Amino acid sequence: MTPSIPSFHDGCLTGVALKDKVAVLSLRRSGGDEYELTLSGLRALQVADFREGNIVAAAEVISGREPDATAKDEIMERLFPGPHPNAAQSYHAEHAAFIEARLAELSSGAATLVAISASYGADLLAFCETVQMRSMV
Repeated sequence: MTPSIPSFHDGCLTGVALKDKVAVLSLRRSGGDEYELTLSGLRALQVADFREGNIVAAAEVISGREPDATAKDEIMERLFPGPHPNAAQSYHAEHAAFIEARLAELSSGAATLVAISASYGADLLAFCETVQMRSMV
């Protein structure tokens, strides 16, 4: 089941820990409440521009549907980069089929996408099986 997460707008991504196909994201809301998101069955993780301060613009957990059409191609390319443009067409076709299978997993709820966009600092994408959230209060 995909958890409903509170708004983390203007909060912070304070940590990312990885071990054995599990990622634990530490987040703090703007009011100071702290949470952990545990991403199990991790299949892809991409974090860009992690800094000492990582201010969150938005955090979203997606399962049971595809990402918005405007961002879908960029998200999937960041998580699962395609072959070199000069690679044989068979590699491009194989990659396209791979991406369609991942999108089908998202649509069916068999996989989950976590997207954290930044106002400053880290921008994070993760593709996993399940997400659990817990309050650190």
